[in-house]
Amino acid sequence: MNSLVSIIIPVYNVEEYLDECLNSAITQTYSNVEIIIVNDGSTDRSTDIIGKYKKKDNRIKVFSINNSGQGKARNIGINNSLGEYIYFLDSDDFIEKQTIEILLNSIQSNHICIFNAISFLHESGKIVSSKYFNINEDHLKKEIKKGNQIRYLTPYISPWSKLYSKKFIQNNKIYFPEGIYGEDVEFWLRCIVSTNKINYVNYYGYHRRYRKNSTMTGGSIKNLKDRIDSIDGLLSIDSDSDQLKKFITHYLLDVWFQAYQKNNKNLVEYAINKFSENKIKKIFKKERILYKIRYYLFKKPMSSNYLISVYLDKFLVKLIKYTNL
Repeated sequence: MNSLVSIIIPVYNVEEYLDECLNSAITQTYSNVEIIIVNDGSTDRSTDIIGKYKKKDNRIKVFSINNSGQGKARNIGINNSLGEYIYFLDSDDFIEKQTIEILLNSIQSNHICIFNAISFLHESGKIVSSKYFNINEDHLKKEIKKGNQIRYLTPYISPWSKLYSKKFIQNNKIYFPEGIYGEDVEFWLRCIVSTNKINYVNYYGYHRRYRKNSTMTGGSIKNLKDRIDSIDGLLSIDSDSDQLKKFITHYLLDVWFQAYQKNNKNLVEYAINKFSENKIKKIFKKERILYKIRYYLFKKPMSSNYLISVYLDKFLVKLIKYTNL
């Protein structure tokens, strides 16, 4: 197989990690790649580092935009890619040298190929997880055959853990929401309601870096507000799947819980108002009683000290774990 693969890398102020990332892209054992770097308004040395690599490797294409977030950066990469397949690489992470070759050999006639990762703490290098996703290849095939791929695959959201057919993405008009954090959730859900041609290769080819001050892992107010806003896009996904609705319900409760954890009046009121606008009560109708109680706990807080709701919800989650209510 000699298909062109487009490696899309959004870059924003990652001077400390960018060399490792770009070096992992240009040294792939599979050489028929184009490397699309979208410089998302970096103000540090990232721009200089990108320039250095562009001079070194003529497979690199660079697009520069004002800071707009990973969603827009990735969409620009998709629209300017020439590859038959698309791969997304985060600029503070890196991949093993054989990653693209193994994914390309594994995707076969499928639309998406999922693989695994090792996650580590940047400050110490300590391995957090040596198996990022708990996927079993045979189990996945059985679940897809039963039509349960949505239920099975919803947790595996990260865009960097897959190789995608570009034709599949374009034919189904699947793009990332722009200008918000959490854009990867809607993108992935739209993928799995559009196909069952998905496979998994048991290969640990990605190294996921956790950073203390990362906006993606830090639970910032902006991050949570954007995830609250993302409910519009999630509810607009055209699917009758009860499995998908169940995931959206649980995702919604998790975001709401995190908003309460901040004990921030404005954020909690914003969440309550936003979810009221969407009339989300109806999506809880089919849920078990304890999930309905969780919904009302957040919908009508008992106290202005929102941490009380947090403690009560933690108790409810434990009850859910050990009962069928």
